[in-house]
Amino acid sequence: MVMTHRLHKLKTTEDLTEDLTEDFKAIYSKTSEDPED
Repeated sequence: MVMTHRLHKLKTTEDLTEDLTEDFKAIYSKTSEDPED
């Protein structure tokens, strides 16, 4: 959301990529632990 971004300093592309990678790892780990999902 644009409003949310205005509340924070703009992150560099590297920071954003790092955040997305962490999110992906967390989601992937959760999925791996629960094959039924």
